[in-house]
Amino acid sequence: MDPTTLPASRAEAALRLAAIAVATLAIVGWGIALVSAPDWFARSFAIDYGIYMNAVDRWWAGDGWYQARQLAGPYPIEIGDILYPPILLYLLIPFRLLGPWLWWMLPAATLAWVVWRHRPAPWALGIIALCLAWPYSPAKYIFGNPVIWAAAAVGLGTIYRWPAALVLVKPTVAPFALVGIRDRRWWVVVVVLMVASLPFLADSLRYAQVLLDAQTNPVDGRGGPLYSLTEFPLMAIGVIAYLGRRGRRRSGLASADQVPAKDESR
Repeated sequence: MDPTTLPASRAEAALRLAAIAVATLAIVGWGIALVSAPDWFARSFAIDYGIYMNAVDRWWAGDGWYQARQLAGPYPIEIGDILYPPILLYLLIPFRLLGPWLWWMLPAATLAWVVWRHRPAPWALGIIALCLAWPYSPAKYIFGNPVIWAAAAVGLGTIYRWPAALVLVKPTVAPFALVGIRDRRWWVVVVVLMVASLPFLADSLRYAQVLLDAQTNPVDGRGGPLYSLTEFPLMAIGVIAYLGRRGRRRSGLASADQVPAKDESR
């Protein structure tokens, strides 16, 4: 082994151990929390999924996408309030039949595949572990919040670019949609989303006011256009995996200076 590579190897090993340690602490911590508070888990599992399924039923019955209290001026955020534009219905309606388990398993598996696909360096794995240790990140999967689909879209956007445009379904995390903005297909998806919003135009136009009228919840600090800041670590996982990727695999073809010269003496 080349002695000059030893410091780098040791640094990489240290980063790998740190990433494993952080991930282990996060898993153990959440495991302890779930075991020690099973009632909380039972009450919380798929609670956001249920809220949005109720919104689907309300909309289907002709009672509107948002609750009446959300359209009557400033209001404190309460359980049951809808903070997404109605275009989310295209995603919600199929899962009205498919149920909550596939609702969170599919985006979770997608994001895990993205991380595996990029094979990020140890330093990136450590940051990803910290993002998962951030209490709001795993909670979003437990609650079944739609933001888990936005996180999966960002991850796919680091590979195929155009899926990142789907993040615009949740405008409060729109900066992450820029991952794919240089791809023409990204713009096609944006146009498709705009056209798809037309059947819900009235409620779509109300979205901005509903968001601005949402007052901060004193319990968890949610409210206003910046309420999604707590979700940014989860949204960033795919981007971090991309930035920390180890580079393209070698094609297996030796470079010109590596190919031995032919023996012309024969």
